[in-house]
Amino acid sequence: RIASAGSHGYGRVMRSRTAAGILIASLLATACGSDDNARIEGVEWQLRSIDGAEISGPVVPTLLLADGRASGLAGCNRFTGTYTLENGSLVLGPLATTRMACAPGIDDLELAYLTALDRVTGITTKSDGLALTDADSTDLLTYVAP
Repeated sequence: RIASAGSHGYGRVMRSRTAAGILIASLLATACGSDDNARIEGVEWQLRSIDGAEISGPVVPTLLLADGRASGLAGCNRFTGTYTLENGSLVLGPLATTRMACAPGIDDLELAYLTALDRVTGITTKSDGLALTDADSTDLLTYVAP
C-alpha cells in the first residue's frame, strides 16, 4: 500500500529540506559576496579605462570604497558620497566634488569619469582588477589596484 504524502508528513519533510537547502544556498551566496566585498573595499583603485578607452596622461583618477563612503580623485577635483554594495550591485549616492578649475584635457577626463560614475549600477571583480558596469552589464569603468 502506498501512503499519500499528507498521511505520514512526507510533504512537511520535503518542505523542510527545501527550506533548509534555500537557507544554505542563501548563506553561501552571502558569504561569497562578503569575500568579494572584502576584496573590493579598502583599496584605492586606479582608473584604467572609461567606456573602453584607456586612460593616459599625468593624472590617474581613483576610487576608494570603504565603510559606506565612496571617494576619490576625479581628475583635478576630489569627490565623495555614499554607496551600497550587495550581490554585484553597486549603488552610488549623490557625489559631492570640490570645484577647482582644471587644466585643459584634465577637465574632459574629469567630466567623462563623473558622468560614467553616475551611470554605474553593478560591479564585478576581474583577475586583473575591477569593473563598474551599467544596467546592461557593460563595463563603464575598469580599474587596477595600485
